[in-house]
Amino acid sequence: MINFSVFLISLSALSYEVLLIRLLSIERWQDFVTMIIGLALLGYGASGTFVHLTRKFWEKNLGLFTGGSACDFALSAFFCFIFSQMIPFNPMDFLWNSGQFFYLLGLSFLFILPFFFAATTIGSLLSSGRFSLEKLYASDLLGAGVGGGLIVFFLNYIDPYICLKIISTLALLGSLPLFHLKGGEFPFKKVFNFLPLFLMVFIWSFPLKQKTHSFKPLEKIKLIPETNVKQLKNGPMAQLHLLESEKTPFRHAPGLSLKEAPLKFPKQWALFKDGMGFTVFHPDGFPNYVKSLTSALPYALDSSSKKKNHVLLLTLDDDTLWWQAYGLKAKKVTAVFEDERIFDLFLSPKKRGQGNFVKEKWRVYLNQIKGKERFALIQVPLSFFKKDSGGPTSLKEDYNLTKESFGLLFESLEEKGQVVFNLPMGLPPKKYVRLLGNLSSQISIETLKKQLMVIRNWDTLTLLFQKGPLEKEQLKRLKTFSQKKNFDLVYYPGIEKKEANHFHRLKAPLFYEVTQKILSNQGKEFLKGYKYKVDLVTDNNPFFFDFYKSESFLELWKLRKRGGMGLLDWGPLFIGVLIIQIVFLGGAFILLPLILSKKKEVAFNVSAKKGLYFFLIGLAFFFVEITLIKRFIPLLGYPLLSLVFVLVVLLLGSGCGSYFLKWRKPKWPFFLFFIFYGTLVGGFFFYKMDLLLNFSSFLKYLLVFLFLFPLGFMMGMPFPLGLDYLKTKDKSFIPWAWAINGLSSVFSIPLVTLVSINFSLGVTFFLGLIVYGVAFRLFAKNL
Repeated sequence: MINFSVFLISLSALSYEVLLIRLLSIERWQDFVTMIIGLALLGYGASGTFVHLTRKFWEKNLGLFTGGSACDFALSAFFCFIFSQMIPFNPMDFLWNSGQFFYLLGLSFLFILPFFFAATTIGSLLSSGRFSLEKLYASDLLGAGVGGGLIVFFLNYIDPYICLKIISTLALLGSLPLFHLKGGEFPFKKVFNFLPLFLMVFIWSFPLKQKTHSFKPLEKIKLIPETNVKQLKNGPMAQLHLLESEKTPFRHAPGLSLKEAPLKFPKQWALFKDGMGFTVFHPDGFPNYVKSLTSALPYALDSSSKKKNHVLLLTLDDDTLWWQAYGLKAKKVTAVFEDERIFDLFLSPKKRGQGNFVKEKWRVYLNQIKGKERFALIQVPLSFFKKDSGGPTSLKEDYNLTKESFGLLFESLEEKGQVVFNLPMGLPPKKYVRLLGNLSSQISIETLKKQLMVIRNWDTLTLLFQKGPLEKEQLKRLKTFSQKKNFDLVYYPGIEKKEANHFHRLKAPLFYEVTQKILSNQGKEFLKGYKYKVDLVTDNNPFFFDFYKSESFLELWKLRKRGGMGLLDWGPLFIGVLIIQIVFLGGAFILLPLILSKKKEVAFNVSAKKGLYFFLIGLAFFFVEITLIKRFIPLLGYPLLSLVFVLVVLLLGSGCGSYFLKWRKPKWPFFLFFIFYGTLVGGFFFYKMDLLLNFSSFLKYLLVFLFLFPLGFMMGMPFPLGLDYLKTKDKSFIPWAWAINGLSSVFSIPLVTLVSINFSLGVTFFLGLIVYGVAFRLFAKNL
């Protein structure tokens, strides 16, 4: 039953971590969730130090101590979140008001408590020496693996705030067997048997409400009179709000011609994701203004009698492009949806039976139909380019805008077919420069010059690439369309400088000049010397929105007091600050038991010999795990599926590997085979994954399982092997090893991001294997 308790507590702790990310994203800003969670996980390190320093107490009362810690975890998981809702942290004021930094630290330290109590429960059981280390650690890993999958399942069907109560309940159930541990009597022992049940009733009867920050766009819009929430949908990827405003109607049309803006806008409903910037739906049917958007360019290039054979719309989160294709008489329209809940909102009665709707990741869909279907037009929506914030979320991997993605789009075109990219204009231009620079590295400059055209209005750029040279008639229609709609020409074959920058005037024809430089013989030098990072984006380095360039940061920083704060990209800097905080606080936790030790010379000798081993295996485990999760996104389709499936497979494999040690300890050839097999997996999946892209979904998942489970099996052995050594040599340092391993795991999470954006996911993975090799070398010398 003790193993089952560990299983439930570990399950609850990992589920709570995932849920906390979701809840904080709903109520606050995603940019700061990274720091809050990163610091909160320091609770794992703090727990090891606490267990080490309080050994004399809990050894006598292990049942009371562990059972109480499990109950404390359940209570703090629930109430710390409620208390967090009372902290007035405002990220909008963060860079100007130093007091906000202390609110941020307050949030982080508040969430340390749940992880501290969960880790204290498991750490004290591991350190007690009364149970099988292999079985306990296996239960810990298996629980974490199941917890990762279970919370995603819950979030698909259950309100996230109810999920918080379920997690606390599971933790309380895990505490029940702990109070029955043999040995150690304490007053009112029978009363404690009913404590978890009482706490369950208390938690479920306590009211818990969503309190979204008042500065989020959704909350500001809801202040408008007669604004109503039409639908609310929760899920593991985002919370969706569909709003209607009767008194002050929405008027949202990026790319619209100001010359032909309608006097009366058609009715729009606004869709918010986690309370942030919105897209729109048109409940009354076809909105005529879609003919006057920059995205209508490909239809304007055709003669009035010609219709697009087959139009593909990628990953829609509104219905503007769909109504545009339908209204401008495309023969067939296929719309791809990544989020099934958005598809449910999209599919109004007026759209049923019109077009082909696919609920799939667009890259998976195109790989499935490769060679069977070709498209006359592929529209890349504006939303693909609106995922950056300048902060840590800009460092999130995005496989929609990589070299491999563009190659797949071009392969899917029929002869004379067109790909259209719609993106925010942005000043200074970053996204446009990177997009065009990436295209120029994939398509020869001479070809690009003949097959490219670009237009803009005041807020949106539309870039069109045609599979085949543009014809004179198309160029005439481009000029007619742009003149009629008052769109500025940026590029077409043969454009002259005097034709640019007429209607939405900038101080200079900036976009024209940038385009000419990229398409010149000095294009590579221009991109290399650009103020922002705009180098090639690949599946192995999928960070399109990482524009941070250290050489330019200080120059841009000096402009912040003159309105230049928006010029800064501070994501990597933010991650660096987080790493420094973790090193400083974590170092204190690690050194504290050594400082307080009565045998300091022995203690520091132990730290050099043993501490490094546990630090390295924690670092290596997450380097391998996190990079694999990120790398499998283009193969498995969805970031969430990749996270859950890879996490579950690796942790289940690791749990089985730990459990296997109960019967047999590996010899030195095992360590060599581990590194060899890891190299084989990394070489194949990081550099030859394209061989699997056309396989069926079932076969993909099967192959991933068959490759990763043995790797996870071996990854689960180094930590319990180290604990087993300590158990025979120096049992008192097991909690310290637990602390240092936990802290290295926390440290590795932001470090993986920093290494990946500066090198690649593949390099980060192999660095993890090298770290494992160093750790194995230490172990071979008997620490």
